[in-house]
Amino acid sequence: MSQPEPVSERRGKAAHLCDRIAICLDGGDLDSAGAGLDELVAIAHAGDSDAALRLSIADLAQRLGDSRAERKLIPAAIAGYHLALQELRAIGAGADEVNQRMDRAAASLCSLFRNRLQVRNMLPGIRQVLADAEHATPQQAEEMGADVAAELLADPDREICHWFNWRPEATEAFELAASVYADLMEYDAPRYRPEAARIRMELVRKLQTSTDTAERSKVADMARLASRDYLILRRDDNAKYLPLAAEALHIASNMHWKLRRHDRLQVDAKKALGFYFEMGRPASAGELERIVLLAETLAWSYQHTRQPPHAVRILEDLLPFCRKVALTDPLKAEPFLADLLHALGLACMFAEEEEKAEQALSEAVRLSRKLAALDGQAHAELLSNVLELYANLRSDTGRWDLAFDLEAEARRWKNKKFLVS
Repeated sequence: MSQPEPVSERRGKAAHLCDRIAICLDGGDLDSAGAGLDELVAIAHAGDSDAALRLSIADLAQRLGDSRAERKLIPAAIAGYHLALQELRAIGAGADEVNQRMDRAAASLCSLFRNRLQVRNMLPGIRQVLADAEHATPQQAEEMGADVAAELLADPDREICHWFNWRPEATEAFELAASVYADLMEYDAPRYRPEAARIRMELVRKLQTSTDTAERSKVADMARLASRDYLILRRDDNAKYLPLAAEALHIASNMHWKLRRHDRLQVDAKKALGFYFEMGRPASAGELERIVLLAETLAWSYQHTRQPPHAVRILEDLLPFCRKVALTDPLKAEPFLADLLHALGLACMFAEEEEKAEQALSEAVRLSRKLAALDGQAHAELLSNVLELYANLRSDTGRWDLAFDLEAEARRWKNKKFLVS
């Protein structure tokens, strides 16, 4: 039976291997460096490895991952960063020397798949692209550039995520990175909480268009986690983090809708809309479309679960914002206002609030006729639907026509509105 190596001999071998691996990395011999690192890990795990040896392994694995990344050896680079994080997590977060290394390894792992581009650094390039446009005169290019710059410079320090190397491994990598920052938050929350939320949101935004049920569920869960962090961070910077919390809950709500999770949808969408209203949004036609659709999704969910008074309330809360935008940009906003009034009228009929239904639908009829007169082809269907609903509300029975199937009308409206399953 073989005897275990003495501790001093094992440490000597480990030190020799560390030197040899470093020489291989300096010389660009990555295969030999990888083989040496495997041998070093085996020695470390064969006995009671101390924190110093694990730190050495982590440093060498980080260097190997960086070198592989430079050569576009992505799977091998992932393995290097995974090893670095494995050794660092075995030590445990807490000490600065460990925390900083964990931060670097997690950031390096994510950088294999995406770049972060700061808005202020993109502006010169945007102007040049516009100047080089084949069909744009110099004056047009300058005007377009000024418009783009004005919009982007509202937040020049904002970073845009550019996925240059999307692949299935990215999901697992970002989940691992987020979990690393969750560990680090326990020791330095002000420093690492923003990064944890940010990484989750980068993945959420990327995966939100997925049709896979498991990925949709993952997006919803990660968006909710990000929103919790943003709501904590808003205590120190409300203007920066409240919009991010609203966005996270908005995306989570979209996933809940697609997964038919009405209970979660009714929690998260209500919170998201509350945050939008708190910020005075929607304040533009561009915002209006997304927020109206969220409110109508929530309203339909309430109707589906037999809670029409809640549907009425959420649509009524949005109505003043919609009217305000329509005053400044009627061409773009009035179709959404008409649609919202149609939805409100339908919700009021479900709630048996006839007076409110009458008010909403009569206004919807007037506005729909105005829109149809401007562009009959674009708004004919809306006008037809509103007129049919209003005619049944105004039937001779004193209430809506009992032969009119309100449930069928609601299903028809839902199927026309929510085309994404």
